[in-house]
Amino acid sequence: VVRETGTLEAAMGSVLLACLLLSGLLMGCTARDLGFPRVPVEAVSPDGTFTAYVRNHASIDPPKQSLWLRSSNDDAEILRLAEDMDWCNAIVWSGDSSHVAFLVRDGRLVQAETDSGEIRYDQWLVETDAYPPLEQITDLSLSTNGAEASFRRCNRRSGECGPLERAQLW
Repeated sequence: VVRETGTLEAAMGSVLLACLLLSGLLMGCTARDLGFPRVPVEAVSPDGTFTAYVRNHASIDPPKQSLWLRSSNDDAEILRLAEDMDWCNAIVWSGDSSHVAFLVRDGRLVQAETDSGEIRYDQWLVETDAYPPLEQITDLSLSTNGAEASFRRCNRRSGECGPLERAQLW
């Protein structure tokens, strides 16, 4: 788990971000193309103790994202996603707030323990023969203790979805 950097590094990052934004806009890129908004997805745990979020990073070739977990006194990076390949648009929590899951590239489930921030599960729930995968996951949820996920596989092109499935995560 990587801890958030200090104020000098944050200031330098802000300057770099501003330069990338300006140069990108001059080349015809939109703010969204360059990785804004900074936090496009976030979800508060059921008990209100944690916030899981996705952080966009400035990039001429997005997406460039990382997965984060915030507690009352700390922000911790869970995983840095592959640049120009991976994105995360969904976050779900276990009912007891002990686990959080991020849906990466609409088909890869990354689950972390909230107390330690350690990844407990990182597997594809769909076939990965194409980019992006031909199927995508919808209706994702975790069991109360996070040991099981339920979801539907849907055809990305037709939108047709299969029955609700369950996967034992650990």
